[in-house]
Amino acid sequence: MEDKLFIYELELNVPFPTQRYAEIAYNTLRVDKEPSRGGCRKTISVNKCILTIALKAKEARVLRTASNSIFDHLSLIIETIDRFGPQVSSNS
Repeated sequence: MEDKLFIYELELNVPFPTQRYAEIAYNTLRVDKEPSRGGCRKTISVNKCILTIALKAKEARVLRTASNSIFDHLSLIIETIDRFGPQVSSNS
C-alpha cells in the first residue's frame, strides 16, 4: 500500500568499460542510504558492466534532488577511476 505513494520514478543504466569498474561504482553508491524521512527509495544493482540505479519518490522535487545527488556521485566515481584506475583498452 505504501509503495503506491512513490509515484515518481527514474531508472538509470550506466555502462562501464569493465565489470570491475561497475562493481566499484556499485559498492561506492550502495553504502549511501537514502534517509527514511526523505520520501525517496533507491535500488542499485550491477549486471556485468551495467550499473542500474532505480529511484522512486513521493514528490517530483525529491526525485530531482536524489537524481542530482546520484549524478554528482557518479561523476566523482568516474573521475576517480579515470585518474587512479588502470587504463582499460576498448576491447576489455
